[in-house]
Amino acid sequence: MNGKRLIVAGATAALTAVALLLGGVLEREGAEEAGAFTLTSRADRLDLRGSSQLQQARETGDVTYYVAAEDSFRHALRLAPGDLPATIGLGALALSRHEFRDALQLGRRAVALSPSNARGHGVVGDALLELGRYEHAFMAFNRMVSIKPSVASYARVSYARELLGDVRGSAEAMRYAVDAAAGQPDALAWSRTQLGKLFWAHGRPAAAEREYQAVLRVRPGYVFALEALAHVVAARGQVRRAISLARRAADVMPLAAARRNVGRPPARGGRRRRRAQAVRLDCSHRPATADERRQD
Repeated sequence: MNGKRLIVAGATAALTAVALLLGGVLEREGAEEAGAFTLTSRADRLDLRGSSQLQQARETGDVTYYVAAEDSFRHALRLAPGDLPATIGLGALALSRHEFRDALQLGRRAVALSPSNARGHGVVGDALLELGRYEHAFMAFNRMVSIKPSVASYARVSYARELLGDVRGSAEAMRYAVDAAAGQPDALAWSRTQLGKLFWAHGRPAAAEREYQAVLRVRPGYVFALEALAHVVAARGQVRRAISLARRAADVMPLAAARRNVGRPPARGGRRRRRAQAVRLDCSHRPATADERRQD
């Protein structure tokens, strides 16, 4: 599979919004990389606290954790103005709040602090996409993917290729994300759920169900697989089972997506897809090797 060309073009912002809700996998991936930036020990502890609070917000749907995370990150920046993890954390927080201009500023600051850190480019690209600046966003994602092929990079490529109408290529890229998540239970659950949602959105409910069931065998209470499986079984007419699954999901995360109507597939964003298809930007790279995946 070396030399595989993956199109990095398309509006990844919708994926970003999903990622910010679905367990924070894309935020957490690379935390070790960002943490390698030298800080004072107190700032380090604040960074870890802020990241944990972001994770709690995503897992519970309780937005008060976002407020706490912002306080932690801003405190860290007062102690160490060049704190890369706090800058990236605030960028991710701004994206989750739809404060895209602030996110862009923070992402650019993170890139200036460490141009070789892939996650800073990811924040920049996500913000640019939401602001409608597609070509520059694609350039940011090209840099991200070339710096570090990973769950985050492959997931963005997958969504981009889906928007461009390349469903097979989208599934291939998401399978790379699944492979890159080996040894990371949360990332693996997230990426397999995303692969299932891709199948579901494109008329392959049996394949989608296989992915959700695989996740739930390992993580029986994984809320996003429960909710997604509820859509599948509702479409088969198994309404009682669908309601049961949706209630289980709502018990875990009552404030978030589990309250949606069972059986209604998420909107796919046709206008965004058409706009994304107007710009195509290629990026050549190979899937990560096993050794590289262990370093993610």
